[in-house]
Amino acid sequence: MAKTLFSSFILLIMALTIASCGDSTNNATTATNPFTVAFPSDLAVASPTASTTTTSSLVLQGASVSSSASFAEKRAALDTILTGASIEDCDFNFSLTTNTESAACYGPTLTYANHPEQASGRDADTTDADSGSLSPNDTDGDGFLPIGDVGIWRENEGATEACTAAQLNKLTNRTASQVDSTVFAMASLICIANVNSLTIPTDGTTLDLTSYASSGFSENSIPVTVTSATLAAETISGTSGTTYTSTFAGTATDASGNTQTINCRLKHRNGDDGDTYLGKLSCTIATADGAKTGNCNVAEVTATGQTDAISIAYQKNSETIFTYELHSGNYCGDTGVDPYVSATDYTVDPEKKLNLSIDAGTDLLTGWANNFNFARYQLNINTGAGEYQSAWQAGRGDGYTRVLNVDLDSVSGGGNTGCGYFGFGPDIASSTDVGTIDGMICNWTGPGNTKTTQSLVQQQCMNLNTTSGIYESDSSTSGSTRLAISYAPTNSCDTTGLDPDGNIFQYSDSVTTVNTAVTNNLFPIADMPSISPPAPTNIDS
Repeated sequence: MAKTLFSSFILLIMALTIASCGDSTNNATTATNPFTVAFPSDLAVASPTASTTTTSSLVLQGASVSSSASFAEKRAALDTILTGASIEDCDFNFSLTTNTESAACYGPTLTYANHPEQASGRDADTTDADSGSLSPNDTDGDGFLPIGDVGIWRENEGATEACTAAQLNKLTNRTASQVDSTVFAMASLICIANVNSLTIPTDGTTLDLTSYASSGFSENSIPVTVTSATLAAETISGTSGTTYTSTFAGTATDASGNTQTINCRLKHRNGDDGDTYLGKLSCTIATADGAKTGNCNVAEVTATGQTDAISIAYQKNSETIFTYELHSGNYCGDTGVDPYVSATDYTVDPEKKLNLSIDAGTDLLTGWANNFNFARYQLNINTGAGEYQSAWQAGRGDGYTRVLNVDLDSVSGGGNTGCGYFGFGPDIASSTDVGTIDGMICNWTGPGNTKTTQSLVQQQCMNLNTTSGIYESDSSTSGSTRLAISYAPTNSCDTTGLDPDGNIFQYSDSVTTVNTAVTNNLFPIADMPSISPPAPTNIDS
């Protein structure tokens, strides 16, 4: 699997939560800083299953928080910026670092011996007799399944945390620094404008914030060179109120000394009632590392470097209901990359996939190649209850998405309960059903794999422990299907425990070894509840 700045998670990457802290905070912010009409004051990004126990040690200085912090901590830090009375209050923690970590319970490497679907050359040896080291799809049925392919493999991460919650947290953290930095940078512009006693632009005018932002970032030692910053206002026919568009461009240097060029646009419009709004934040981060990373490293691609592209369309539907949709991808090249749907629609486009000269259709040698992430959430901002739908594709040639759907309901007296579902879905670049689960593929890369989609999903239900702030697996009821994650890594998801020659089929995740018959206990997809949050209104349409 490709390991890139945006690996197959989003991503988790793509599994992110955007929520608010209620109207009293909103009104205080607006009263303190009139520029907040141009910014979604409730925008904070965190995993919905992040620990709800506040950890004050995460607060470093001003508005600096860890990328793994809870919503409450991030929202408090954001409010510090939006209500700032001094340049120091406009400070924030800037970092564009990413990682490829997964929870240990999710998708561990599986070693296997005597796989029953190996076509020929099977033997009774439990080591890889062909090469002396593990290698996928060898000739005698011994090898390993790479990390990330087997889904929710163990019930818990550590002692008590549900694996579904732990993996959602890890996936969020892979890209959280980039998302946090761009969100907080745009909020810092709002703070800087207010601190300098500037006047918010009126219809058809643009406020140039470049010199103020440059000075403010420098004073706060934020490691970004500002090249431009603006805030424009316009009245759009057929809409109420004023639409504000803020832009930011700058450069930074990564840990390896490579130049990173940042370009962001935030388009935001408030409703007449003061409780609703919609908009979109779109950013590109181009890294001039001189390399062709992962799936971009092919002869047809001449461009070097890479561009991470992010778009978050959001809509506050009412006083309590919030919806958002995240797209993120890693594109080949640090120049000449156009990740958006069009010159006027700043949605990162999954159809702009790397298309080589050997492929059918028009060549696109600066398309996304290493992964693409999708998330669509609708939640109650007071309780966290809602529907969470996310999908990620490991690379341009994958053809399937890995999909995690979570449904959380509030519990009387506080806390949430719900279930998560994992399976495989349609290609992210060619389907309008992205985020839906087609079924479970139990033998993703093993011998004889056919990518057979069974009408099954993994299900793990969980409850929030309000004392520890951790989501714990719910498998206490005897015979309950609230934990249904077990299967064998074969096309049918079952095994007799033997290969066709009578040799023992065994597999191990380094914690547990299985060498007996296995009948899966996966959950019927027909019984899975519908988890289909609506798309937010596209402000660019």
